[in-house]
Amino acid sequence: MRWALSDYLAMTPVAVESQWRSIRDRREPADGVDQVDYLPVETLLCAAAMLVVGARSYGGSSAGRAASPVPELSRLFRRTIRSIPNKMANLDGSRPKGARHDHAVWLALHADQPRLAHLYRVVLAGGRAAGLSPDALPDFLGIEGGGEVHLLGQEEISEGAIEALLKSELDSFLATGAAADTRPTDRDIITKARIGQHRFARGVMDNCGHQCVFCGFRLGEAQTALLRASHIKPWRDSVGAERLDVRNGVAACPTHDAAFDIGLLTFDADLRIRVSGRLLRARHQAVRTQFDPPILRERVELGPRAAIPRIDYVRWHGLQVFVD
Repeated sequence: MRWALSDYLAMTPVAVESQWRSIRDRREPADGVDQVDYLPVETLLCAAAMLVVGARSYGGSSAGRAASPVPELSRLFRRTIRSIPNKMANLDGSRPKGARHDHAVWLALHADQPRLAHLYRVVLAGGRAAGLSPDALPDFLGIEGGGEVHLLGQEEISEGAIEALLKSELDSFLATGAAADTRPTDRDIITKARIGQHRFARGVMDNCGHQCVFCGFRLGEAQTALLRASHIKPWRDSVGAERLDVRNGVAACPTHDAAFDIGLLTFDADLRIRVSGRLLRARHQAVRTQFDPPILRERVELGPRAAIPRIDYVRWHGLQVFVD
């Protein structure tokens, strides 16, 4: 069937339920047999899953190690696990083999987060009507019962940082000597950066146990409004994979996050916290309350089984940001 863009961006409950019944009755593809084309509900869920996991992280032979919800979508859609990150790459334009509307759908959904949340719930409701349980069709964004999609960590990506990113991407493109019409648009670059920052922030929150690593403040996994996930080596100074590496991030409450960002707080390779002399000399009671024990910990504390911050990032912050 030849789908129109409206079939993706204006889904009706009746159409969604019909597509789920088709998927539910689908057989596993035989080896060497081309899989059937993606239906709009599958495409939308893959686009939504890109807020959780990146396509480039699990390409080719590494697809079998893909994180949730990639394995769940693979089982649900009756597709090979490699097919899911391939579809994600089609959507964001990394792989120029997508269906007619893939890239347009991806851009439209991630430029309009309320629409993405609404369509996501329509797709889940249609699946439930078709008999798919939460185990078979998981709510991996956690908004089935209500709420919106909020991109985390966006405060790090300032207008100046975006301008620097676009210049860097243009310089890199020109250096390749590729044809001008293959250059990613500014909108593509910015959208990828913002989604990547969101995934980074999610990963940092998980790695830090959804608490401030400096004082332990927390409200639980579902309440992140009073926590920030920031880079140790700032986003504007990081390049490539450094911007997506959870070992380059810490979660903190607004006060300690602000102090860390402007260099009034840091920590050493052994995770021992250091306070700037500027704060130590400020004897105002409110300052002492926030930056003396017992509120301020002696050492940074992360989540269980956490990835420890990389030493080179920690040293960079201590030398380039911290004011002793």
